[in-house]
Amino acid sequence: MAIDFGLSREGLAWALLISLIIAFGVGPAIPTGGGPSIFLNIFIAFALITNLAAISDGKRLWLTSLLFAVPMFIANILFAVSDDSWVSRFFFVSLAAFSAYVAALLIQGIFSHKSVDTALLIHSICVYFLMVVTFAMLHGLVDHLSPGSYNIVGASGDVRNHLSDLFYFSVVTLTTLGYGDFLPLSQAAKTLVSIEALTGQLYLTVIVARLVGLHIAT
Repeated sequence: MAIDFGLSREGLAWALLISLIIAFGVGPAIPTGGGPSIFLNIFIAFALITNLAAISDGKRLWLTSLLFAVPMFIANILFAVSDDSWVSRFFFVSLAAFSAYVAALLIQGIFSHKSVDTALLIHSICVYFLMVVTFAMLHGLVDHLSPGSYNIVGASGDVRNHLSDLFYFSVVTLTTLGYGDFLPLSQAAKTLVSIEALTGQLYLTVIVARLVGLHIAT
């Protein structure tokens, strides 16, 4: 059974959503490196891990969750204090894997519940945020491995100074806004952008149908 942190399922759902809002709203404004950045990264990691405990049903799944959470937690700290190339790659890979894993668990919960409640609605929103994070990290990894894959960071060559641009680009891609100010240039980048745009539209279509179906059923 899930580990008890003294919060209700709805309370844990709100904690996850608030942590993601902080990541999007406050994170890009804090310069890379230094105490404030480390504090923010630790807060977000703790909030995500807390929610993992709530949605990880059983000891085996909880241990599996830790395998994703621990590397992400370490990578956040290292990324805040080091600009080594391997640290950046570790950060992008671990955060993308962890965000995708949490999103997958939330989606599993959405489709396993038989009724709509506040926590389910919040989890649905969180999944959308987590998809943005996942693809933002993948875009960062692609550009880090092949500089110039996007016109976001190609000029400076230091993706660490453009995390906010990565999140922005991921948002406009997932929502298919396509302002055209930032563009994919390499074939790998174009393929990833296509996948993200399709994923965003399919998720909205499927999740709305699921929630409406549950509402009608109840």
